[in-house]
Formats: sequence, structure tokens, C-alpha cells
Amino acid sequence: KIYDTTVGDGFINLKDTLFHELKYVIKDFAGNASVLKFKLAQKKGLKVCDYPSNLDWISDDFVFENESFKLSVPENSIYDSVPLKFNWIDDKKLILMNRDIPLKQKFVLSLKLNNQVDSLGSKTFIAEISSKGKVINRNGDYNNGWITSNLKSFGDYQLMVDTVSPKIKQLNFSETVSVGNQLEFKLTDNLSGLKQYDVWIDDKWILSNYSFKNARLIVPFNKYNRVESGLHQCRVEAKDERNNFSELNFKFTKK
Repeated sequence: KIYDTTVGDGFINLKDTLFHELKYVIKDFAGNASVLKFKLAQKKGLKVCDYPSNLDWISDDFVFENESFKLSVPENSIYDSVPLKFNWIDDKKLILMNRDIPLKQKFVLSLKLNNQVDSLGSKTFIAEISSKGKVINRNGDYNNGWITSNLKSFGDYQLMVDTVSPKIKQLNFSETVSVGNQLEFKLTDNLSGLKQYDVWIDDKWILSNYSFKNARLIVPFNKYNRVESGLHQCRVEAKDERNNFSELNFKFTKK
């Protein structure tokens, strides 16, 4: 903020082929100065810049909006000014800049919902499509026809709708087989990802451990979860990031 970049932001545009005298003076806070003088001319027919002059350039406090998306880059988010480049694939996937451009902090991206999915705003999220085609949920808040999220990198993004609830499957027991020292389940979600899970035994909340790597939910019977021998009622609840809910109720017998 101590530097005045309001005039040209460091770019020199010459409109003729004459020589011009340039002088750069750089000082530190103690008053020590360095001076550089030289002459500069533009060769006739030489391209000064590889980018068209009518491109928008992303810099601090940059805001761009069209009918399909909105982009807001806050102050101190980007290391250097870069030209805004984007492309739409099949009218649904936004290719925004290059994912390798470094950023110091997050920016804000909003994508416009079409008429078909506007009624499913609460179930819609911004998905990042990795270079290998993997779908990564980047969340998003719905407001007046737009889905908005804070993102940490440029890349490929599109809107996706998740209306499918998580799946809960028993793994190591049944009602006819007594359980030993733990209950085990498989919890999976098809798209937006698991957000919350809870286990209740005889209407008492029980501590459980979930591994996102192998989608396993373990309910250990130990000093923290004291479950006596005999017949018990169990309830497992699961919710994904778009708040689709599943519940599994069953009885089991502990040895």
C-alpha cells in the first residue's frame, strides 16, 4: 500500500517510435537513493504485449461479472497482475485461469443456476474438477439464483446437484449373532461427501470413530462406551454436506 500504482501499474505504453528519456528513482526509508536513466523507443511493428489491451487484468480488489459467473479477488490475494482468461465447456463447466497460478488467500466465485436447478438451490454446490477428473466438493451458499463459495485456487468448476442420502451398511453383526467388542458400519456418500454422523444406543449418544479413507464407522465398547451384555436398540444417523439425511435402526445383542 505504500507504493503509488495508480498511473500505469508499471506498464509503459509508447504510442510512437521516437526516443523517450526515462528516469527511475528508488529510495529506502533512510533516504538512500538509486537512480537509473536511459532512453527507450518502440520499434515499428513490434508487439509490446502478448495480450490484447482490452483484456481485464486481475489485481487487488478485482471484480468481474457476467450473466454466468461472478469473480471477486480481495486485496492481497494475488502475487502479480494476470489477464483474466476463462472458457465454458458444454455451457456448464467453467475453466477459470490456470490452477498453477499461486494465490495468497481465497477468492470468491459465484455461479448462476439455470431454471432447471434453481428450485434445488440448497442441494447444489460448486464442484472442482481435478486434472484427473475427480469431483471435489467446494461447498457453496445459495442466494437469489447464485451459488457462492470461497476458493483457494483457480481451476475447473461447475455446479452439481446432490439429492441422494448417504448409505449406511452393517458389516460385522446381525440380529441373530451376538456382538463382541465393537460395532462396525460402512458409511458412503455418492457426491457431496459425508458431513455428520451420530450413533445412539438405547437413546444414549455413543462415541464413534469414522475413517474417511476407507469409509468405516467403528463403535468401540470400552471404558468410554460402557454397554452391558444383553439386547440393545441402536440408531445410526448420517448427513452429507448438502444435508441429505439417512437413518438406520436395529437391535443387537452384546455378549
